[in-house]
Amino acid sequence: MHILGPTDPLPRRPVRRVAVAGSAGSGKSTLARTLCERMGVPYVEFESFFHGPGWTVRETWQSDVLRFLDGDVWAIEWQGEQVREQMTARLDVLVWLDHPRALAMTRVVVRTLERRVGRGSKIAAR
Repeated sequence: MHILGPTDPLPRRPVRRVAVAGSAGSGKSTLARTLCERMGVPYVEFESFFHGPGWTVRETWQSDVLRFLDGDVWAIEWQGEQVREQMTARLDVLVWLDHPRALAMTRVVVRTLERRVGRGSKIAAR
């Protein structure tokens, strides 16, 4: 794993496994989705591993995440304290989003209102 600043070049070897960290509303899911598109791999939102019907915790979420991390190429949100160590051991780059609190909180409020008003969750059924 490499620790890079915002102006540092990426490592010379191909980056194939990326985790995106940050606070709620920082854009972790958006960046992970964009990276997956650019890397040509399907995007799986981390919360879809964790949440089952009715926002219940899925019993298999940890094993499902670890199976996903066995893949050669992926981008994912750096979440799930119980699997974070294994995720970190497999990744090439960890991107840490550190936006101003006001921006992140605005995004959280807007997302919550959109979900309440009827757009529903963007979490894909697993």
